[in-house]
Amino acid sequence: MTTNPTGTLPRHSTAGARTLCEAFQITAAERPEQVALRTADGRLEITFGEYVDLYNPPDPKIDIVVQNVLQILNNYNVYKQNIQYVVLIHINYLRKQGLEL
Repeated sequence: MTTNPTGTLPRHSTAGARTLCEAFQITAAERPEQVALRTADGRLEITFGEYVDLYNPPDPKIDIVVQNVLQILNNYNVYKQNIQYVVLIHINYLRKQGLEL
């Protein structure tokens, strides 16, 4: 942090950023090890360094990918039924509001 021109209040180094993206890049460069994103339950945390490193992602864990695809395939009918049910709810709600698709 730096001080503002009057020297009384602390000023964050991103204060001069022209865009939100620029402010994020400055913050990520200054604090790569600081947590940037965290799930509500705290089970997953992503640091600024990990979040910025989108052009060099880690290798996928094939066993997890295969497990998830198999779960989707094994539960396809359940997913399909739930999707149709949600769509019907929205259509019926819109009709009750006097709106048509």
